[in-house]
Amino acid sequence: MMLDQEKLQAMLNASLESIAYRQDKYPTGGIVESDARFDNGFLYGGGKICYPRNALAAPLLYFGMENRLRRAIAFWKACQDKDGSWGQAFEVVEPGPYKGQHRMQTDTTGYVLRHCGAYYGHSRDGEWLRDNWEMIDKGAEYLIRLFDEKYGMVLGKEEAIIREETGETDSPVGYYTHINAICEKGLREASELAMGVGDETKAGRFASYADKIKEGMDKHLWDEQERRCLWGMDSEGKAFRGAMWFSLMPWYVNGVWDERGSSTFWYLWDKFYDKDPLIRKSYWSNDFTEAMEGRYSHHTKYTGVGPWIGVSPAIAQMLIWEAREDLAAEQINLVTQYTDESNLICEHINTIHPGSEGRFKIYPEKPYAVDRGNLSHLSFFLNLAMVLCDRGVIQNPGLPVAGDTATSNPKAPPG
Repeated sequence: MMLDQEKLQAMLNASLESIAYRQDKYPTGGIVESDARFDNGFLYGGGKICYPRNALAAPLLYFGMENRLRRAIAFWKACQDKDGSWGQAFEVVEPGPYKGQHRMQTDTTGYVLRHCGAYYGHSRDGEWLRDNWEMIDKGAEYLIRLFDEKYGMVLGKEEAIIREETGETDSPVGYYTHINAICEKGLREASELAMGVGDETKAGRFASYADKIKEGMDKHLWDEQERRCLWGMDSEGKAFRGAMWFSLMPWYVNGVWDERGSSTFWYLWDKFYDKDPLIRKSYWSNDFTEAMEGRYSHHTKYTGVGPWIGVSPAIAQMLIWEAREDLAAEQINLVTQYTDESNLICEHINTIHPGSEGRFKIYPEKPYAVDRGNLSHLSFFLNLAMVLCDRGVIQNPGLPVAGDTATSNPKAPPG
C-alpha cells in the first residue's frame, strides 16, 4: 500500500490525545462524543454528551488505555436504567439520561456489554467482574426481554434509521441488522462473563439467545436472490429493501468474513462507491442519488449530504479482509486527504447538500467537514490503525516498536 504515513501517524496521535482530553475534562469517566476544541460540541449538547455506540473498546486496550476503558465502563454503570438498558445519550457531568434527547435505543445496550467483555477478556480482573456482574446480567436480561420468538430477533430502535419506503426519518420499531448484530455480540460477551463468575446457567442462557438471534438474522434478513443482507424489516416483517452500510455490521462487529459478507459488501459497493460529483472514488453511507439529482430527500435534513469519510476506515478494513489492498489504500488515502489540520476524522463531507441546520457549506467552501472527531467514526479509524500498526505502517505511540502489541490484539480474519 502506498499511504501517507506521516498523516496517518498524526491522525493516530491526535485521536488518542483527543480521547484523553475528553475523558480527563470531567471526573465522571465519560468520554464525550465530540471534541469541543474543534467543533464546539454543538451537535452534542455543547460537547457534554456521551453515547455508548462506538467500537472503541479494542483500540483503547490495544493502545495502552486499559484504565480509560475501565473508567468509561464505570460511567456507563452509573447511567444504566432500572430496567437494565441504556438509551441514546447521556450527561457527562451528572451521569444520567441527556434531558434534551433521551430516547429508547436498543443497540446501545449491546455495545456496553461488548465494552465489558473486551475489558474482562483483556484484564482477567475477577474482582472487577464480580463488582460489575449485576450491571452485566441486567443488561443481558433486558435484551432477552426484547427477543421476539416469531422472527427470532430483537425488536428495537436505533439512531438515524431512514425508511425510504415510507418516508419516515426518525427510527420506527423494527428488526434491524445492526441492532441484532450488536445484541448478538453483547449476549455472547455476557455468556463469557457469566462463565467468569461461575454461573454456567446464565452462560448457557445468554449463548442460547445469541444463537437464536443469529439464526433469525440468517432466516429473515438474508436475501438469497440478491445475495445480500438487508438492513432490516418492520415490526410486521416487511423487509426494508433500501441500501444502507449498516447491512455489513454482522461481519464488522464480529471481525469475521465469509462469502455472505463479501457478497453484501460488493452489493453495497455498487450502490455507494464513486458516485459523488465532487469527491471521486469516495463512499456514501446510503444511496444519495435522489438528493444528488435535486429531488426531495430526507437525507437533506440535519447536517447535510456527501461522502461518509468517517465510514471509509471500516470499508478499508473490510477491503483488506477481501484481499483488495488496492481499493483499501484508495479509501485510506481519501481519509488522509480530506482530514483537515485538526487530524481528527470527520463524520462526512457535504458535497451535495449543506443540510437543514444552516451551519455548513458545500465542499470546497468551509465549513464542509461535519463533526470532526465524532467518537463513533474515530473508533472506526482507530480499529483500522491497529491493523496499520501491526503492519508497521505507523507506530503505536504507547509501544517502542510498531507491531509490538499488547495482550489484547484482535487479528483480522482471513481475506
